[in-house]
Amino acid sequence: FRDMSSILPPRSARPAVPRRNRVPPAITRGPENMPAAGILDEIPGDLGVTLWRSVRNVTLWAATPPQRRGSLFCGTAANVREADMGGLEVDAELVAPLSVMVRLLESPAAMDVPRVVNACRRISVWAEQRGSLATALEFMQAAAQAAPQVAALAYAVGRLARRRAQYDRAESWYGRAI
Repeated sequence: FRDMSSILPPRSARPAVPRRNRVPPAITRGPENMPAAGILDEIPGDLGVTLWRSVRNVTLWAATPPQRRGSLFCGTAANVREADMGGLEVDAELVAPLSVMVRLLESPAAMDVPRVVNACRRISVWAEQRGSLATALEFMQAAAQAAPQVAALAYAVGRLARRRAQYDRAESWYGRAI
């Protein structure tokens, strides 16, 4: 058929069918064997472990429905984290964001999303400035998971994944940003 107009009714006569634009889930892991293991590779010692635990806590918190967050962490988790951080030598830029991570353990139901997102972004910027791109990526991704409606966060995750040559992961986050 050369002329499709003889087969199809005119466009105005066809019912309008709304298109559904579904965004597939973003790729949240790279080639590492354990989630966020890149943090432990880049940041040595107790600070690396504290950052790794913090990003895992935020990821869990973000994935939990708000009405169920109250019982997410055990009652002593915040005290244990504070004790662990007591002997750490941390840069001044990390003090406030890490204190937010402790507050998240202390009262997960009362923690507001913008505060968690800001803390994750600040840690991500700190890590990126030091060339620790895996750490920067994990914390920016945690921020994007906590606030999935914020396109700028998804874009930032895509940018960091691209810089790490994780192109499929980057593409999935760019798709979410769009």
